[in-house]
Amino acid sequence: WQHLRLTPLRPALEAAHPSAAALSAHLLALVETGGMTSLLDAYAALVAPLLPADDAFNHGRLALARSAAHAFDQRGDHDLDAFIAHLRQLALREHDVPGEIAVMTIHKSKGLDWDIVILPDLEGNGLLESPSGVLPRRAPDGEIEWIINLPPKEISSADPTLAALVEDARNESGYENLCNLYVGLTRAKRALYLLTHPVKEKSTSANLPRLLRDTLGDTPEPLAIGPATFDCPWQSGDPAWFEKTPSQTTSPAPAAPPPVLPPSARATRPEPRALRPSGHSDTRLPARALFRADADRADFGSRIHKTLQHLAWLDTTSPHPASALDLRDAPPDIAATIRALLSTPAVRALFTLPEAPCELWRETPFELVLGDRWISGQFDRVHLHRDAAGRALRAEIIDFKTDRIASPESLAAATERHRPQLATYREALARLVALPESDIAAHLVFTTTHAGPQLVSLPVRP
Repeated sequence: WQHLRLTPLRPALEAAHPSAAALSAHLLALVETGGMTSLLDAYAALVAPLLPADDAFNHGRLALARSAAHAFDQRGDHDLDAFIAHLRQLALREHDVPGEIAVMTIHKSKGLDWDIVILPDLEGNGLLESPSGVLPRRAPDGEIEWIINLPPKEISSADPTLAALVEDARNESGYENLCNLYVGLTRAKRALYLLTHPVKEKSTSANLPRLLRDTLGDTPEPLAIGPATFDCPWQSGDPAWFEKTPSQTTSPAPAAPPPVLPPSARATRPEPRALRPSGHSDTRLPARALFRADADRADFGSRIHKTLQHLAWLDTTSPHPASALDLRDAPPDIAATIRALLSTPAVRALFTLPEAPCELWRETPFELVLGDRWISGQFDRVHLHRDAAGRALRAEIIDFKTDRIASPESLAAATERHRPQLATYREALARLVALPESDIAAHLVFTTTHAGPQLVSLPVRP
């Protein structure tokens, strides 16, 4: 809703939907009654009048988006998040405007073509690149057998197994570099020009210029291109082809002036500061982190979160606290930690299904703007209690922490360390579900402490 308020749709948006909740209800109703196609039609009708009549690009984009929505509806899926993911998978790659020169990497050129392609600066590094860092050893079927943080060259070259691993990696890099060269050589429709320096007589480098010399020849002949003459070791076809090709240049249509937004539609808020209250939702680690002494702790936390996200509500009729989760394939330390957690009375009471309607969020990411802050985060677990009419009454935020807590003092210190994150989460949830912060409880669940799992509730500070 805030995003649309910063666009030319703001007048129509605010006239029809005075709040984010009203817009949400409208979107869900459109999807429920007519699918994603109905949603696209409704907003295309608002967008189309704002586009210049000759804006073929954006008119075409609307048509493509509608086609994608129609195809998605054939699946019978009404999930908005799944539709967004579907659209992202359909990203198009546009050719450049006719008559313009495109400058890009070979990687970016994949799938595209042009009348003329010039490949300069082919010297670069050698085709066979020496590896470094973490290397995997693969079996013949491609499965990884083991990995190693490669030691210095003096050591790896002296060990036959490591020397073979390095040689395989060098050959693999050569193959990939040849594949990249192939992509660059096959982008041209009419003419291809390769520019290199002459290969030095005593050079033994396995690089692209030497490859071209060894495969195509190294006896240069003069080649005139316009007023300039170049040394050309190899050529094929008519060098004056462009003189016999009819010109296809056309005068481009004048660009339409950008639409002038009314004052009410112009953004006056300064650019927000990015803020991520918690970093556990981003589980990417540098390879070197795998070899740190504390690396298993980060993995332990990730596995605890991944397992607990499958927990809906506890079965109060079962004598086994963890019966709501399938822990048969879980590692022993994870299974033991979760069984202990769900045997803790305070936690067990928190995870028991309430009698009144309650909406459950698990590992739910969110982004929103609060003042001058752009907040990105992820709720581990939220209980949203509603009345019979569906209105939010109160909520609970539960955040799991896998810190190793060795004493009451360290528990208090960890609580204070995590308190700002929970305060930000409470503020964000209050905005998302239109509740006062005083109606949102926040709990820290410490899974591993000196006294077993601990539930710490954080009251709203005045």
